[in-house]
Amino acid sequence: YKFGYDDSLDVVGVHLVAGLWGTIGVGFLATETGLLYGGGVQQLVVQLVIALVAVIFTAIMTLIIAFIVKPLGWRVSKEDEDTGIDETEHAETAYELA
Repeated sequence: YKFGYDDSLDVVGVHLVAGLWGTIGVGFLATETGLLYGGGVQQLVVQLVIALVAVIFTAIMTLIIAFIVKPLGWRVSKEDEDTGIDETEHAETAYELA
């Protein structure tokens, strides 16, 4: 919660960070054209452009989805959140702790 968003499933860490490293890392580690194998900087530049295009495309698609979903409401009420969504929305509990 360091940056002010709730990422309880660690989606940013798993998909954004790992996806960017997997895309950009090819520019360093490709055996024929990678920077670390003497292939020059061309492959790294290509991979950086691909990563940037993917981030921009994803941001645009996310905004489109957000504008569609926003009228439906982003959150449940504070009371439902405190009670538990499983109980208020599905009339059951996921875990019986007591």
